[in-house]
Amino acid sequence: MQLKLPDQTLDLTPAKVMGILNVTPDSFSDGGKYFSIDAAVKRAEEMVAEGADIIDVGGESTRPGHTPVSAAEELKRVIPVIERIAHIENFRDRSGKNPRPYIPVSVDTRHASVAKAAVKAGATIVNCVEELGSSMAKVVRESGAAVVCRCRSKEDYDRAVGLVGDKDRVLFDPMIGFGTSRAEDLELMAHIPDFSRFAPVVAAVSRKRIIGTLAGGDAASDRLGGSVGAAIWCALNGAAVVRVHDVKETVQALALVNYMDFTVREKGTAIA
Repeated sequence: MQLKLPDQTLDLTPAKVMGILNVTPDSFSDGGKYFSIDAAVKRAEEMVAEGADIIDVGGESTRPGHTPVSAAEELKRVIPVIERIAHIENFRDRSGKNPRPYIPVSVDTRHASVAKAAVKAGATIVNCVEELGSSMAKVVRESGAAVVCRCRSKEDYDRAVGLVGDKDRVLFDPMIGFGTSRAEDLELMAHIPDFSRFAPVVAAVSRKRIIGTLAGGDAASDRLGGSVGAAIWCALNGAAVVRVHDVKETVQALALVNYMDFTVREKGTAIA
């Protein structure tokens, strides 16, 4: 499975890790932590060193009860950060030695004007936080960017593909934790294998309420174990991308699981 970007094709097998970079003062988990440009760029560099495959930059919180942000304010927050990180030529890998000259940057937004400016600044993926509309689809279509669409069914996905005009550029996010109940979140997660049969799925469960409800952790920052577990489960069950706050831990867990999966498939389970 591959994702077509303006300047390259991204292989989605094994599952890729999308690191969350919130340049907001009020996100539910890390609001204010990376609000300055320098802090945001430093965190992006850290996430790449930890193994992130994509950096997702967002300038508006989507937590329950959040205060909406104007497009103008969002532009002030995200464009300087995207301009910096999309053109860094000396990203390093986990060893700290080998340069990674290109890391795809996505912009997490509901505003078509922000998406358009972000793509111009260097983003190659639009993470559309609302149902894909004609204005946003036009930005994606004309720029050649890929897009993450909020969907709940094959019909939703097919509609998005029709608007964009290229299935190889459209990812499916089943909207886990977006105004949903515990039962609904569990149902959406359970359907990831089904969704992945017709679309590359983005699983965004990191630090969400469903983890605290099921596994404990009243504060979002106390949900590390559950977040990693959820990401691994989603990846093993067909997710093409896992969107996470805790990059280092998720990458490490995925590396181990992928290695064991390869070993079992290639050598079998017999003990010598």
